[in-house]
Amino acid sequence: MRLSTALPAKEKKMVELPLVEDVINAVIGSEIELPCLLAIWMSYSMSEVRGIKASAIDEKGYITIKDVIVDVDGKPVSKSKTKAFARTRKSKLPEYLFNLIKNQETYKRAKETGTDEYLITLTGKGIYNRFLTIQKAAGLPHTRFHDLRHMNASVMLKLNIPDKYAMERGGWITSHTLKKVYQHTFSDERKVIDDRIDSYFENIINPTEEES
Repeated sequence: MRLSTALPAKEKKMVELPLVEDVINAVIGSEIELPCLLAIWMSYSMSEVRGIKASAIDEKGYITIKDVIVDVDGKPVSKSKTKAFARTRKSKLPEYLFNLIKNQETYKRAKETGTDEYLITLTGKGIYNRFLTIQKAAGLPHTRFHDLRHMNASVMLKLNIPDKYAMERGGWITSHTLKKVYQHTFSDERKVIDDRIDSYFENIINPTEEES
């Protein structure tokens, strides 16, 4: 006689994330405003945020993500290529973020001296610990830095952003589909998509009279 045992299905852990506007309002003006907004607005990971150099941003406000910094044995290690081909991507910075970057001492110094510097000098642990402190002070539920990328994905879902654009912005496409997607996404329609997402976040930072 053959016996079969059905194991109980593993329960999916539901993570309670705070409202996007609550996180943004909590980090504005803080030491980690830029790294947090790059994650929640642009869908950049911690390693991507830490790997951004002044040279990655051109005068028109386009940013190219191609370098990352990861911690190995407690020490920061720079890598010239992102782990996924699709994560090497170019995006237009919204005006608010571009202005934040231009006001960074590291960016200004790089432009004045003609040298190249990383925009964010804090360690990954330093950013995360400050993020936890801000969460606690604002009464927000525990949130990992990586969850900010999840929140970005939720915003794009809320705004009904087509999958191919959401995947491109977040760097979630594979090398196999990259060419196919890029044939259609560097277009006027992509600009409309970017503007829609930027407007969502800009209205949180600077709400209109009707929304306030």
